[in-house]
Amino acid sequence: MLPNFKALFDDDNFTIQSGVIPARARISGAGLGSRFAWCYSPSLKFAHRVLGATAEFPMRLKSSSELTCFWDTHEIEIFNPEYASSEFISIGLKPSPQLTAEFPHQVLGPSYGVLLLDDWPEPFKRSVQEDLDVIQGFVEPFRSGTTPGFESRTLARLAKEDLDLKLLWSSRKYGPPGQSTLAHYANILAAAPASANCINVTVNTKDQSNNPVSGCQVSYVKSIKHGKSQFYKSFSCFSTPTSECMYAGNYDMWAEKAGASGPHRGVNVASATPNQFVDLRAP
Repeated sequence: MLPNFKALFDDDNFTIQSGVIPARARISGAGLGSRFAWCYSPSLKFAHRVLGATAEFPMRLKSSSELTCFWDTHEIEIFNPEYASSEFISIGLKPSPQLTAEFPHQVLGPSYGVLLLDDWPEPFKRSVQEDLDVIQGFVEPFRSGTTPGFESRTLARLAKEDLDLKLLWSSRKYGPPGQSTLAHYANILAAAPASANCINVTVNTKDQSNNPVSGCQVSYVKSIKHGKSQFYKSFSCFSTPTSECMYAGNYDMWAEKAGASGPHRGVNVASATPNQFVDLRAP
């Protein structure tokens, strides 16, 4: 355990801790415990040990407040270049039971690294960015010695669940990183057309008797933006059926017709194949 290290929060999704790294100190990330994806503040320097070799590997995708994201603490070296001690807050994302059941411990960290690469299509990358920003908003009160409220905690959980789903989807589609380098996966992503990472979601709108109902507008919003109408989007054509290209993530979806709305449904868009089918109740 590092000196001056203090636990701030712990639940099924996050472990949040504060610490102090002495001036000009260089330490192993193993002292932080076994975690998979962390964000740190302020501007410390990090080196990743990939296949036994230590090298700088900056993650170009960061939260809006410039927290640094990385993976696999046992393969991290942290350096404080300042002539004064440096305070930081760490956010450990705990893998869900589904993640730990599907992927060996040793590949979860690099899988997070692939998710955080910036070679994804812009809409997918922006969605990952939004999740990181929500988690950062949840952590921010701890930096001033206060506790985040229930809504902030709920949104952070939804953001983390969205990252979990994206991780499952990306690893199922491209295979979890094993002995290949992250650069190898970056090359795969760079070579893949944007359409290869887009899932064609086909929605059928039906009544309570499971009969097709035509002329419905299908609307959706990312789960972390539930209730924020400025972020609502709609399929380009009315049902039924109707299809739209969507990127992996957790969404709320519903059908609208003649000014009425059907029940909202949580939909996990995560098919490793090009197509996914969804049924919605018409109003």
